[in-house]
Amino acid sequence: MLNSFFPDYALDEFDDLVFSSQSLREITILEIDDLFKNLKGGKAPGLDRIDYNIWLQLFKLNKNFFCDIINVCFRFSYFPITLRNAKVFFLLKPGRDPSVPNSYRPICLLPTLGKIIERLFITQFNEFISLHSLVHPHQFGFRELSNCEVAVNHLVTKIKASREGCHVALVSVDIRAAFDSLDWVLLFGLFDKYNFPENIKSFIYSYLSNRTVSFPVLNDVVSKGVCRGCPQGSVLAPHLWNFYFNEILLLNNDRWFLQAYADDLALVLSASSRKLLESVVSNFLDVLFEKLMNLNLIIASEKTLAVVFRGTQNKNKQKRGLATLQRPPIFKIQGRTIRTVDSLKYLGIVIDNLLNWNSHIIYLQKKVYNLIRNFNSVSGPNWGTGVPLLKHWYSSVIQPSLLFGAAVWGGSFTQQQILKLHTIQRVALLKISKAYRTCPTNALNVFLGIPPLHVVANSLYKKFHIWFKRNSIHDFIEIENLDYFIRINNIELKYRVIEFPETIHNADYIIYTDGSGIDGNVGAAVCIFNNDNFIKAFMFKLRNFNSVFQAELSAINFAVGWALENCCKVNIFTDSFSSIQVLKKSNSKSYFINNIKNKMYQAFGSVGLSWVKAHAGIPGNELADHYAKKAINEGEDLFVPAPYSYLKKYINKLTVIDWQRHWEGSKTGNRVREFVPFVDLKLLTHNRFLLFFVSGHGPFPLYLFRFKILNSPNCVCGGLGSPDHFVFDCPLTAKFHMTAPTGDNKKLWFKSVLRNEGSLYRLQQICKIADNICTELKSG
Repeated sequence: MLNSFFPDYALDEFDDLVFSSQSLREITILEIDDLFKNLKGGKAPGLDRIDYNIWLQLFKLNKNFFCDIINVCFRFSYFPITLRNAKVFFLLKPGRDPSVPNSYRPICLLPTLGKIIERLFITQFNEFISLHSLVHPHQFGFRELSNCEVAVNHLVTKIKASREGCHVALVSVDIRAAFDSLDWVLLFGLFDKYNFPENIKSFIYSYLSNRTVSFPVLNDVVSKGVCRGCPQGSVLAPHLWNFYFNEILLLNNDRWFLQAYADDLALVLSASSRKLLESVVSNFLDVLFEKLMNLNLIIASEKTLAVVFRGTQNKNKQKRGLATLQRPPIFKIQGRTIRTVDSLKYLGIVIDNLLNWNSHIIYLQKKVYNLIRNFNSVSGPNWGTGVPLLKHWYSSVIQPSLLFGAAVWGGSFTQQQILKLHTIQRVALLKISKAYRTCPTNALNVFLGIPPLHVVANSLYKKFHIWFKRNSIHDFIEIENLDYFIRINNIELKYRVIEFPETIHNADYIIYTDGSGIDGNVGAAVCIFNNDNFIKAFMFKLRNFNSVFQAELSAINFAVGWALENCCKVNIFTDSFSSIQVLKKSNSKSYFINNIKNKMYQAFGSVGLSWVKAHAGIPGNELADHYAKKAINEGEDLFVPAPYSYLKKYINKLTVIDWQRHWEGSKTGNRVREFVPFVDLKLLTHNRFLLFFVSGHGPFPLYLFRFKILNSPNCVCGGLGSPDHFVFDCPLTAKFHMTAPTGDNKKLWFKSVLRNEGSLYRLQQICKIADNICTELKSG
């Protein structure tokens, strides 16, 4: 197994590499402290079995010593050999032959201390990469402010633009064992080509050389040397790959469009005719093949797929149903034909040749059954996990998986697509609610407080295009008034983590700041004191899209600016602990917050900032609170960009509005609408017997007669066997009868019963009696 996944290669040329002695920049305690704060837990350790938490405790024990140990590695630009040994185990791929090595997926676990050192080195590596622009903007993998949705949206936008007057080919290029094929000698050749400093080359050389993988067998360990590829499980490896693969993306020009997400390469080419498109694509694939071969990367032609989009130059043909080419073009790589298909999956999203996303929705239908399989072992029709937990499971696992990429494909839907999405979601809704299989999907949505998939998908689409693409697809706010995310990884840590004293000595002024919000209106205030004498109050009125948290930060920002402008020292007191915390965190991407951090950095040594308890009788804080409330009506206008939270709140509101419109226009669920006329995300009908009654889909003769299970809709008492009959009138259930609601009171009746355990027990007993009656009628 080890020989199969980690074959031997000659390393003579690599071993002969020599580098001059040059130290890396030494790191600080602040950098290590920030690293530990941002580490994600739950990562498995390597052979030493030491996880991140143990190293964190050692760091806290003696920060200077821990920092000195790390800096020894940086001083000598050396990665310790003991941290290069990975523990490997093999996972069998589903449905594969266990006797074949390729049926397994190797998983490598590296020592966590090595990953800590890697993360600290990455900062210096990326500084050089960023300074010299050595990663192409069309590389979307392992990049800040980038994800699969951004990548696919970029690709689809290019396809749509290229279709104007031309036929377009999208080719998904599969590279065989891409990460495992990274050639170390060629990598260092690229380092020399771009004049990488000796310290970076020396560190990476020691990081790659003498690397091994070990597989525990009983009481022994079998080890094997690694000679090529990106070290699996490594933190640095993705960054090395992006640099290495950059040579391919440099092929981009006006005629050739390439983009990548790590090793997932896609190319878009266009031509005015099918024949010309064949020539253009095949010629470029040959060029690409040679370029990849120069990097020891091989195209797997059998897995490489192409989709062709007919140009939009002839609208008449499209109206006659010729939206695709009558005969697909034939594309070849080095004389080998690649498959041209109607659709292909790229980064988890199925792109079809009509760009109508029908193929992706069909793919979701297959996907939901695999996802719902996890429910089968914990929930059944009459037993298992409660509805609240199942709803949480759906919201956190099922729905995000189904709506992956909705920012790209969720813009608009045909009626058929909406019905198909209903069918997909229905599988999960029935499992959660434990309702009868005939219960309308729209009613299940309302009962469980889960919006229809097409409504949520459209909301995700709008949020993505407003925030990330800055498109004005809704006029609820000017795009210029929205805050935005910035890239922070290349900003020096001292500008991102503001380490300020709580108080400074000999301060000229004491300043209290506060923010307040009443009925959606927001104000901020800054109160200045000198020797306990109140001097002045500044009041600011923010817009209704701002938050109180932003008001608190704005007040602090003004106080710092006031100190800088007047060249004085101040101690600032705020009752917003969260404001202080966000200024100390390094991972905030908000432009608004980072702008405040820059001003705080400029005021270092002149400003102290500390927290005081709100409404604790502190005169300065109480006065600031008074003026903050007063500022809502009387304050000077202060512009602060709307936060991301405001957009999310608005989109959630829009989701409910769209859902309500869909519910009111639905042709099904008429009885349910009498009891639940308005949709509510917080509603959760956790009792299936109440659901039986309100929906009418339950153990009732009238219901079973509709589906020809019983010969008569009547109860054995002679009355019509409807849900209302059993709950309010039937003599056989008289012991459990409930008061019948009138037309306008059905909504209140439903809410009252849902909260009343006694009423729910009565419904349960009534349904059991009704079920027994139905069983008797069947046998009779």
